[in-house]
Amino acid sequence: MTTVPPGVPTASAWTSELLGEPLAPQSGRPALVLRVILAVGLIVGLAQMLTEPVERPLHDLLDGLRSGDVETVTIARPEPGVDAFGTWEVRWTGDGLPGRASYEISDGGQAPVDDGQLILDAAEQSPAPVDVTVRYNYIESGTTWYPGGFAGVAALVWLILGPQPRLATKWAWFWLAGGVPLLWFAFVVLEPVPLWRRTPTAARGRLTGGWAFLLSITAVPFVGSLLMSWFERTL
Repeated sequence: MTTVPPGVPTASAWTSELLGEPLAPQSGRPALVLRVILAVGLIVGLAQMLTEPVERPLHDLLDGLRSGDVETVTIARPEPGVDAFGTWEVRWTGDGLPGRASYEISDGGQAPVDDGQLILDAAEQSPAPVDVTVRYNYIESGTTWYPGGFAGVAALVWLILGPQPRLATKWAWFWLAGGVPLLWFAFVVLEPVPLWRRTPTAARGRLTGGWAFLLSITAVPFVGSLLMSWFERTL
């Protein structure tokens, strides 16, 4: 069994040099620690995103109540006996990702409109039990922190100021990750060398910014919508 002293190129590295292929160096300890922190932050952000309600049309809630797929409903309502009009919020959980929608209360003269009452009636008539919470004059307050957003900005700074990537150019990663933020995780894990590799790696055939831009306006949105649909079906 032979060992290679630190700093001495491996056989694959010598082969790449002989073939004229550029080598992407492994990350030093500070850069490696930074990449791991960014990867963890992006994972935490993804987990938080999956627990946040997704904006949906109101008929998704009504259809879910009729089919028995809704488990909880949290709805904002005006105080009883108070004539209040405008747009109010409703949130629900059940099959798929949590949902959020707006409904209207309006003075239609002889035929006033109160979509909130339709929601409450549908919840009462749902074939499955629905836990309904009514919050009167509810206005969400406070500050919600999104670690994934901070990690995404930090990943962008790392892309700009860090070493040249191996799989794609900096512009290519910018266009792709800008279209699908999940790709920031792939960037910090794989570039310039995968986190689990401690030797230089040959950089060949990098994706360029022009091709990445075309992908970001064609294939990337399509793949992103498929992934989102898969998340909604499986979670």
